[in-house]
Parts: sequence; structure tokens; C-alpha cells
Amino acid sequence: MHKDEFQHSIAKFILRNFVDRQGLWICKKNTGVEHKSYSINKPSNPVLFGKINFYGHKKIIDITNEKNIASNSNDSVETFLGKDIEHKIAPIFKKIIYTPNLKLNDYEIEQIRKYVFIQHTRTPKFKKDMELFYQSDIYKEIEESVKNKYGKQFQNTIFNALNKKFLSDNHTLFIVDDKIFKDFYNITEMNKTNLYVLVRTAPNYFVLPDSGVMCVELIETERIWYLPISPIICLCLSKLPENKLPKYSQNDFNELVWLEAMEEIYSNSKNKLEEIYNKFKNKKEIFSFLDGTKKFE
Repeated sequence: MHKDEFQHSIAKFILRNFVDRQGLWICKKNTGVEHKSYSINKPSNPVLFGKINFYGHKKIIDITNEKNIASNSNDSVETFLGKDIEHKIAPIFKKIIYTPNLKLNDYEIEQIRKYVFIQHTRTPKFKKDMELFYQSDIYKEIEESVKNKYGKQFQNTIFNALNKKFLSDNHTLFIVDDKIFKDFYNITEMNKTNLYVLVRTAPNYFVLPDSGVMCVELIETERIWYLPISPIICLCLSKLPENKLPKYSQNDFNELVWLEAMEEIYSNSKNKLEEIYNKFKNKKEIFSFLDGTKKFE
């Protein structure tokens, strides 16, 4: 009998960067802004920061083909994420927060790319969006497009992974199966992206959606990834040169955060969250099956 486990979809070491002295301000998209005074280290509320048994209890060896395992086959997904992913990236993020203009080496930049990709795929939002996509008419069209562009073998790998995902109690093949991870990683061309560090000053803080990452799709295979790691630092990954990046106003960026968040947005500033909530609470969102993004009507 497995014991219930509280499993995080956003790393605690990132959430800690968004707390004030008493706790964390949370904007719930359906009800408004509230404050949590307890420690992020204590799973006092199973809805906050993660969910009970979200990744399931299975060992990695039971989820994927043994030859494609990305880590110790006897680890759980939660253990793998903590030990193999978060443990490596935490000191890199700490360096950036203390010295935003520090030049990182190639290894550090590649670790950031992989972390951003995994963060994008590990959340309830990604699972829900993929389920909507899987049920849509556009699914077969995109499947055929992938075959034409990348070949039959690649098509089989990708769409077999999608089909298996919905037969399992989790959505972790994208993370723990090394071949599937690399295929998805390459199709998004994440390995070709440049890293930019965006810096803000008070009171124009960055806020953090419960998706962890915001992905903006400009055209096919031309994406921009945003990952806020503190109220004043947001990482940006894109193939575009810096002078070609979209010039988002603060309101544009807050709109992106709202649309990418599934249920909650986190911040160290009550005023900032109330401003965002009052701006967008009455707007109706629609999901675009074509590019997997949300927009306002």
C-alpha cells in the first residue's frame, strides 16, 4: 500500500523567492487575492503549490521502457525531479539572482534550457492543455504535419507517447523517458535558444503563474519561453536576437501570466496581484488548439 505523497509542480526553491516575511500572496483566478502565512516547506494545503499523488507512485522503470530511462530506474518521478533536475539548477539560479549580468558557461545555459522545458511539461496546466488538444479535431492534422516534416519514425515516437500518456495515471513520459524527452526537446528547438536575463525594479515586480513557465508561440517552431525566478528576475529563452524580442509592457506581461496560469498566481506583493486580478477577472478565455495557447475573446 502506497502512502499518499504531496508532489510539487513548481520547485520550492523558486517559490521561496516570492515570499514576504510572513508567507506568500496568492491570486486565485476565480476568487481573488489571499495570503498564506505558513512555510512553503510544510504541505499544509494540498491544493497549494502542488497536488497529492500528481505524478503517481510508480517507479520510473514501471512508466517507461527500461532502455530509455533518464535516471535511476527505482526512483519515483518526484525523487527524480528533486535529485536530478532541481538539485542541479538551484545553484545556477542563485548565481543569477545575486549577479544578473554574470556570464554563464555552456553547461549552465543548457541546464537552464532543460529545466525550462521540464517545468513546462510537469504541471497540471500542461496535462489539461494536452488533454484538450488530444480531444480536438486539429490533433490528426498536426499528427500528419509532423510526419511530413520529420518522418514516420519521429511521428510514431511523439504520438505513441501522447497516446500512452492518457492510458497512465500521470503525464511523465515527457520527463523520464530519455528518447521521448529528447524528441520533444528537439522539436521545440529549445537547444538552439539564447538565454536573456530580464530585470525589474520595485514596484514593477514579476509574478509567478502556477504553470511556472510562460510559452509564447509567434510562428511555427518560433517560441519564446519566460521563467520568473524572483520578483525582479525573469529568464527568457528564444532563438531570436535580443533586439528582436517582443517589447512587452508590464500590462502585456501580466496578461500573459494570467492566461498561462491554470488556477493561481504567486507574488510577494498584494497590490500587484490585486491589480492583475481586477484587470482580468471578468475577461473570458478561449483555448487555441492550433498553437496550444489561450487568448481573450
